[in-house]
Amino acid sequence: MIILGVAILPELLQRRNSTPITPAPGCPPTYYLYSTECGRFCYRYESSNCKSWTSSRTVCREEGGDLLVPSECYYKFFKDNAQQNEGSCPTQFWLGGSTTSPGTNFISVGGAPISNTFSFWRSGQPDGGGGTENCLEMRKSYSYLMNDVLCKTIQGFICQILL
Repeated sequence: MIILGVAILPELLQRRNSTPITPAPGCPPTYYLYSTECGRFCYRYESSNCKSWTSSRTVCREEGGDLLVPSECYYKFFKDNAQQNEGSCPTQFWLGGSTTSPGTNFISVGGAPISNTFSFWRSGQPDGGGGTENCLEMRKSYSYLMNDVLCKTIQGFICQILL
């Protein structure tokens, strides 16, 4: 009979959940390394210090990054790990995209367009919310799919630091 040591159990949980257990070398404290064929960057979920989209972006920028830019290649990873990172903020997270034309023409914080045909939009989104929804989120009640929402909504966010 083999007994798993305490040091091995977190490693097994990490493999099962595909979520880093400890901060990565090269990333600031509280950040984790994302490194696959999709890219390499540091990230963190913030779910206890709820903010508007603009204030969330300010926090990420002060830490040397920006809000997480959605990508077809790695969005599923962040969607699948969002529930494990819920906290006291409402259960949605700001992402790095916004528009000046509600319902269309979303642009990432890096300046690239975010297609309305992106695979991870919730069905019927973006819809512009009557001309008031300019910012991008992932929402628990929508299975962490992308949604456009009023930018002053207070919620959690995901920061990303490119390496």
